[in-house]
Parts: sequence; structure tokens; C-alpha cells
Amino acid sequence: MSLRGKRQQLQESLAELNSSELLEELQTTQKQLENTISEYRQAVNTEIEQARQIRMIAVERAREQAKQNIDSVEKKLNFLEKEIETATDKLDQILTKETEFRNRYLIIYPTLVLLIFIAFVVLLGIFSQSILWLLLKYFWGNLVNYLLWIFIAVLTYLGTIWIKYSSTIREPIQQIKKRIKSLESSLKANAVELRRSYNEQLKLEYDLYAQNLRIETLNYLIKTAKQYGENLRQTMSNFSQIHNDLLTQREQANTYLLRLANINAPACKQDNLWLTLIANKIALRLKIIANRLKIIATSLQSSSSAQINCK
Repeated sequence: MSLRGKRQQLQESLAELNSSELLEELQTTQKQLENTISEYRQAVNTEIEQARQIRMIAVERAREQAKQNIDSVEKKLNFLEKEIETATDKLDQILTKETEFRNRYLIIYPTLVLLIFIAFVVLLGIFSQSILWLLLKYFWGNLVNYLLWIFIAVLTYLGTIWIKYSSTIREPIQQIKKRIKSLESSLKANAVELRRSYNEQLKLEYDLYAQNLRIETLNYLIKTAKQYGENLRQTMSNFSQIHNDLLTQREQANTYLLRLANINAPACKQDNLWLTLIANKIALRLKIIANRLKIIATSLQSSSSAQINCK
């Protein structure tokens, strides 16, 4: 901004004085301004590249984090599925043992005892019918007591079987069922977590896509603004060159008029007067055109500065 202000002052001074020193200083200031603008653009491009690198690193980190979350949840799901399969197999084995236990202690063993008792009675009847009849009379006479003892024996047998069943089969079955239920709850929770992780990954990809669209649009606008800025600077440079050329032509016209005014020939005095009037009109018109071009150049310079500031 200081260099632009200095250039503006030098242009105004050059329009009034038209000094070679001012022109040289103006050219030097213009070169300094161009170098400063070039350095500024290089710094801006470096900053943009650094921001792009940081953004790419952040994007990679976000994607890696989302992928790690999904992989972690999937590993948990696989582990839970294997645990459920193992627990289910173990439950099937215990249920098979339960079936075998029931068949052994409730069907096979009682049947064997009953068959042994029947075989004993049959054999006793075959070899000694008198003893058999004595036993039957004794049993029939004490039927109530024997039935009571049989009932107590059956209850004792069933109680013993129940205790053994509870300690060896029933409790493991309940524990495995509780574990399976807990694993299924964890599996459902991890399935929800996996769905949420996939949704977050999808949202991240959508945000990145939208951000890329915004960046591409912004880059297009910056490119367009740069093109307009270059066109404005070129137009401003052309108008400045035209302004300088008009100033030079005006000085040449003034010098020519002074030469004509210094001619002492009386015969040419009337012609010199007319030439002086015509030259003054031309100089006045050139001055008006130069001022208009100066105003246009200043407005274009301001517009170009605004475009650079926008970028």
C-alpha cells in the first residue's frame, strides 16, 4: 500500500513537472511494487500449499480413525460370534448329558431294579413256592408299612438324583444360558456401534466430497479473479503508457509553440498568432484527455487492488 501511494504521488508529480528523475523513480517504484506483489503471491501460494498438505493429513487421519473404529467393532463382533458359537456348542453338550442323565437315572436304573425284583420273585417261585407264598402273605399283611418304606425309598432316590442333577447339569446350563444372553446383548450393542461407525464414515466421506466441491469452486473463483486482475493491470498499464505519451506530445507541442513564438519575422506574426491559438486548443484538449485517462487509470488501479485484496 505504501508503494502504491508513492507511485500515485510520483504519477501526479510527473504529470505536473515531467522530470526524468521522477520518471526514473516512478519506474523504480513500479519494479519494487511488482517484486512485492510477486513475493506476496509466492507467500500466498506457499501458505495455500501448506494448508492443502495439512488438510490432506487431517483427511487421512480422519479416514484412518474411522477405519480403525470399524475394524475394532468388527473384531469385537467376530469375537462375540465365536464366543456365542462356543457357548451354544457347550450348551448342546450339556443338554445331551441331561438327556442321558434322565434316561439313565429315571428309566434305565429303575427298570433294571424292577426287572431284578421280578426275576428274583420268578426264580423264588420256581425253586421254592412255599417261601414265595410266605413272603407274599407277610408282604400283604404289612402292605401299608412296605408301601410307606417304598415311598420313602423312592423320594430319597429322587432327592439324591435331583441334588446330583442340580450340581452337575442344572447350574452349568443356567450359567451358559446367562452367558449366551449376555453375549447376545453385547452382540446387539456392537452391531448398533458398527452401524453408527459406518454412518459416521459415510458422513465423513460426504463432508469431504462437499468440501472438495467448495474448494474447487473457490479455486475457480480465485483463478477467474486472477484473470480479471491481470486484465485490469494490463489495461491500467496501457492507459498509463497512453497518458505518458500524451504528456510527451503536449510537451513537444509546447516546445514547438515556443519556437514559433520566438520567430521575429513580421510577415509571419499573423500566422504565428493563429498557430498559437490552434496549438493552445490542441494542448488544452490533450490536457483534458490526459486528465481523463489519469482518472480512468486511477479507478482501474483501485479496482485491481480490490481484486488482489479479495484473492
